[in-house]
Amino acid sequence: MTDKVRIDTLGADLLDANNDTFLARQAEFESNVRSYPRKLPLAITKAEGVWLTDADNKQYLDCLAGAGTLALGHNHPDVLQSIQSVITSGLPLHTLDLTTPLKDRFSEYLLSLLPGEGKEYCLQFTGPSGADAVEAALKLAKKYTGRSSVISFSGGYHGMTHGALSVTGNLSPKAAVNGMMPEVQFMPYPHQYRCPLGIGGEAGVKALTYYFENLINDVESGVRKPAAVILEAVQGEGGVNPAPVEWLQRIRKVTQEHGILLIIDEVQAGFARTGKFFAFEHAGHRAGHYRDVESRWRRSAAGRSRYQKAVRRLGTGSPYRHLPRQPAGDGHRPDHPAPPERQ
Repeated sequence: MTDKVRIDTLGADLLDANNDTFLARQAEFESNVRSYPRKLPLAITKAEGVWLTDADNKQYLDCLAGAGTLALGHNHPDVLQSIQSVITSGLPLHTLDLTTPLKDRFSEYLLSLLPGEGKEYCLQFTGPSGADAVEAALKLAKKYTGRSSVISFSGGYHGMTHGALSVTGNLSPKAAVNGMMPEVQFMPYPHQYRCPLGIGGEAGVKALTYYFENLINDVESGVRKPAAVILEAVQGEGGVNPAPVEWLQRIRKVTQEHGILLIIDEVQAGFARTGKFFAFEHAGHRAGHYRDVESRWRRSAAGRSRYQKAVRRLGTGSPYRHLPRQPAGDGHRPDHPAPPERQ
């Protein structure tokens, strides 16, 4: 009771505090890893829709949107009503990975959104963050294939945990960390305006496609066959940069031919932000619907729920905590078919 009174009193004392007061207190209470307050020195006291109000009573158009989580804006009435109805219903709010009626309904609806035949063989893993989804996908890929290396792409962002940061392109957050995850190779990602090969246009896309294919196919490339290729169908931190359809289709074809799992990380472009529920759907059947694709996506409208969906059943148990048994020597689990043969 004493703590509650103290917190309530403290809240009342801060009702008229300005930005400087809040920022000084934040510097006292929080670690130096905070980043946004250094660039945006303000304290938010009210939020509605796309508008924020700070402690100095200034209004801002919110272009951050919770790093992409607030698809419906702040405090949307339908979202608030749904949250309130659950809180007052008596349903459990935290049961680890034990199921509940609400979780059952959520999982059923979530899987119903998958395109085409994906509904028949997809599983979902509900984790606490997008980085957890990446970590789980990397573990699954390594366990399933028996291989350890990963190919990622320049400009990609996949999270700040150890494995996720290791497959992220940006060097800045890696600068102070010694010993990233080994055996990560980076490839250039297509960019219409800043082609990494200095070519641009369709010719640049074709050159990058050939480069990737040659890296995988050529035994003299120096790059071992990876467990997985991880990419964003639309790069977020990389500049809202969509992958060319033909490039993504070829990536899918090459990974399929070589038994490499393709991990599509829909960091900021999932949940229908591109006009389709999954951004990879724009590349059609050849990019997203094969049985050995892993597609994970994050950024939900209500809060910061993130999901991972592995479209391959890789054994029993949670892909996060309980990994399946070691695969056979050829890199494929004996109780599951190998990836399709070359078309």
